[in-house]
Amino acid sequence: MSLKVFWAIVIGTLLEYFDFLLFAHFSLIIAPLFFPDSDPIVSAIQALGLFAVGFFMRPLGAIIFGRIGDSKGRKPALSASVLWAALPTLTICFLPTYGVIGIFAPIILILCRMAQGLSLGGEYTNAGVLLMEHTPPEKRGFYSSILSIAGTSGSTAALFCAFIILRPDMPSWAWRVPFFLGSIAGLIGYKMRKILAESPEFSVIQNRHDVPSFFSWKQILKDKKPFLITIAIGALVGVLLWTPVTYTNFYLTKIMEWNASDSALMTFLATMTYIAVLPFAGILCDRIGARTIMLRSALIAAFLSYPLFLCLTHGFVAITQIGFASLVGFFGAAIHHVMIDLYPVHKRCRAISLGFSLGLAIFGGTSPMIAAWLVDVTGDHTAPALYISIVSIAGALAMYSYPLFKIRDKNNAPPNFQRNLKMDFHLEDIKKEELLDIKKAQRAK
Repeated sequence: MSLKVFWAIVIGTLLEYFDFLLFAHFSLIIAPLFFPDSDPIVSAIQALGLFAVGFFMRPLGAIIFGRIGDSKGRKPALSASVLWAALPTLTICFLPTYGVIGIFAPIILILCRMAQGLSLGGEYTNAGVLLMEHTPPEKRGFYSSILSIAGTSGSTAALFCAFIILRPDMPSWAWRVPFFLGSIAGLIGYKMRKILAESPEFSVIQNRHDVPSFFSWKQILKDKKPFLITIAIGALVGVLLWTPVTYTNFYLTKIMEWNASDSALMTFLATMTYIAVLPFAGILCDRIGARTIMLRSALIAAFLSYPLFLCLTHGFVAITQIGFASLVGFFGAAIHHVMIDLYPVHKRCRAISLGFSLGLAIFGGTSPMIAAWLVDVTGDHTAPALYISIVSIAGALAMYSYPLFKIRDKNNAPPNFQRNLKMDFHLEDIKKEELLDIKKAQRAK
């Protein structure tokens, strides 16, 4: 894999997460400018808009960009997704406030956020598919972890910008500067991806004219077991990642009455631990096996969630943050490597994007709310550990069954994988000579 391909994929992911998460970090400044509390209609629009962005747009983006990735190619899908992130970010930068254009300000803002959520739904998983198809199998765990680092680094960069801009001595319009810089960087990322080489494996079936002209989602959903494994992976990554980032922040500020800066420091600790663990875990997955590392990580998470919450309630917050961040680092390092093995080339983008996004949104996205509800109902501040343990066990079961449903293992593939499918492309069916010809042509360009 060339460095040009690697950086185009990784930097694009970093920039897209940066653009998407800027709004979250600047929400305290932006909300009163576009959603004044005195207008109940605007407040209702705000609530609906935030709901649509958080729980609806990412799976929809997975459907749209996943289809593009499987029909037109991984390269067009990723180019479109980064552009869909950059243009709304630029619009937010220059968007007049509610005091200038009235009700149109929050409406346009919500539409911009919906477009950003749409793009993110097709970015992370499609980038993973393209990166893995460009990477030798023996190095896929490590490169998968690098892509996760890119997304987290984009979030950290947005947090750093907020730390600088939110100082009291900064002018009131300063929040617009990071949005402008993010949009310009996103357009540069779009340019980089336009000259990106297409996936060798997809190029082979494209040259054979084996790309289906008609795509049926029933073909994806009919193979329930690999799709459920993909959902379980997204669910456990979301739960383990958003517990130290979101729920712990809520617990420290609302229950423990910490100040915001100390709570943010603990979030930063979790983020840095996650970034530090990822490459080590990726290398370990390449040497020992991704399934082994992920299965053990899920089982350890199921058993350690209660002790980690005990540490949280007794004031040992750093141990809790480092513990959960390490667990999600080991489980999530090689997820892209694992997920592409579940599907043939012509179904990967659609199945992985939709399954992972559903797991992330339904289980991971609701985990802070469920955790807070469990504490409220039971009065026990360690009650969220039960939810994390259940999801972890589900993730462990998914990884335990994983070898039985790997597409690459033809001898173990269940009959329903082949049923009612007119074509099914396996990596073994793509001759090494064809892959070498594609790679030589890409280098010549």
